[in-house]
Amino acid sequence: LRAEAAHYCCELAESALAKGDSSAVKEQIKRAFNFDRHSIRARLLGAKIAQAEKNYKLAIKELESVRQDNPAFTEQLIKPLGDCYHGLDDRVGYKQLLSACLSQQPRMSVCLEMAELIKTLEGEQASIEYLSNYLQNKPSLRGLGAVLKLQSSQAEPELKNNLQLLTAALEKHLHSKPAYHCNQCGFQAKRFYWLCPSCQSWDGIEAVQDVD
Repeated sequence: LRAEAAHYCCELAESALAKGDSSAVKEQIKRAFNFDRHSIRARLLGAKIAQAEKNYKLAIKELESVRQDNPAFTEQLIKPLGDCYHGLDDRVGYKQLLSACLSQQPRMSVCLEMAELIKTLEGEQASIEYLSNYLQNKPSLRGLGAVLKLQSSQAEPELKNNLQLLTAALEKHLHSKPAYHCNQCGFQAKRFYWLCPSCQSWDGIEAVQDVD
């Protein structure tokens, strides 16, 4: 029951967060850790509070700790990590983090984030070349869609229209696929749940890898 009690405290913390009561959030996080000192949800809430208070270094430390201990949560962690590095105006540090993630456990979501960062730092052509090289070893419809989207901005009008049609078709196909599944019962969903709606087990929902 400890995990369930920790999640209950986190539910109260999220309710307090929605009301802007940071002191109540911190109190509920503390209570959650009393029940489960390894609670991922409580750690993520702690990182969210640190980020809201613009303590980006602490938020990054918490998020990285979760990622190192639970690689399956990488999908959910990339955006807040990117926001924190952006808050620090540290694109180089973020690029180093993405490189580390890709070397440890390649994921298309991380690759796409890297491509977007390269586009910002070095331009569209460099981003296209990076994605194309990555896809040579790890083919992916998501990656292909990203390449086509970048190329369409540089293409002639007739080809641009065809590339946009193909990109839209790929996005529609991928949108129909589940993004998450339960490692206990196999339940599939498009959104993340802490509690599986099917088997009612906690902490069993994970991002589907290689969905495409």
